[in-house]
Amino acid sequence: MRKTLSQPVPIYGALVLFLVGGLLSFVIMRLQYRTPQSAVSEKSVTAADCEVTATRMGGYKFVRPLLYVDRACESPALNGVKAEIEKTIALYPQKAKVTSVSVFLRDFDHSNWVSINDEAQYHPGSLYKIPVLFAWLHLADKDPGLFSKTFLFDGIKDASLPTQNYIPGESLQVGQQYTLRALLEMLIVHSDNRAQWLLNQHLPKGAIEQSFIDLGIGIPMPSVEDNRIRISARSFSSFMKALVNGSYLSLQNSEYALTLLAKCSFEEGMVRGLPAGTNIAHKFGEADDEQTFELHETAIIYIKNRPYLLTVLSSGTERKALPGLLEAIAHTTYDQITKLIP
Repeated sequence: MRKTLSQPVPIYGALVLFLVGGLLSFVIMRLQYRTPQSAVSEKSVTAADCEVTATRMGGYKFVRPLLYVDRACESPALNGVKAEIEKTIALYPQKAKVTSVSVFLRDFDHSNWVSINDEAQYHPGSLYKIPVLFAWLHLADKDPGLFSKTFLFDGIKDASLPTQNYIPGESLQVGQQYTLRALLEMLIVHSDNRAQWLLNQHLPKGAIEQSFIDLGIGIPMPSVEDNRIRISARSFSSFMKALVNGSYLSLQNSEYALTLLAKCSFEEGMVRGLPAGTNIAHKFGEADDEQTFELHETAIIYIKNRPYLLTVLSSGTERKALPGLLEAIAHTTYDQITKLIP
């Protein structure tokens, strides 16, 4: 009898040990997988009266795909960064040669943003190559076979290309066949106007404009003065937001687009203001007329492995004054954001 009564004791003990061990394992795993982002988000500063708005893509009968979520007003959490950027602009050595500058900064982890000179509009120049990229990758999401399709470049027909002051490192050669992948690389990495022209010839009508509509920006309209489109820093930033969120293109093609942007050969602006080795996915644009020069850059800058969107659009009376401005703003932004991240 004693032998029979003593048998359940080790069974119960084992059961208790099993439960305690399981609970400890669960707690340890929860601690291991808690991310710094989660901890920081609990401390983020928000404005009590600021609505959160969700931008959703239309065009479907039932679903409403979520593109991104933003606060309707600027975040106090970035007010200090904004003040330092404004100070950098005001003290810029060649400020007299800068006629206008707009800045949009966004923190992806908390949806915080600030904007400077929000209403100003600029001709995007080669920034417009990003909507061209979007249009093609949107088509490739539906037909991946497009990537291997080849296109013949037999010269520019009945058109002239804008002058490029920042000459592409590589450009299409007449008589050569190019795959879509090769053309997209020439378009984004080298900012080749020939590649843009050829890609435009083969896009369905309205494909580029549709990307503006889908992202909730609206089609930019040509100005009365020179019949060129204009766009603000904040509006154009919607393209970069959609890439990081992977919310418009497939995740695979969003990653592919950012990979191309990370190989951008332009090093005259923001890159010079960042520490060596900083991961940055970016694109520049330039636009000139007889009296004004414009230089722009939009970028995803990874600071302590966290993505921040910085778009700077600028114009001035001297082209050489603008790259240093982009550099200075990027340097200030990186320095100030680094101080905010624990």
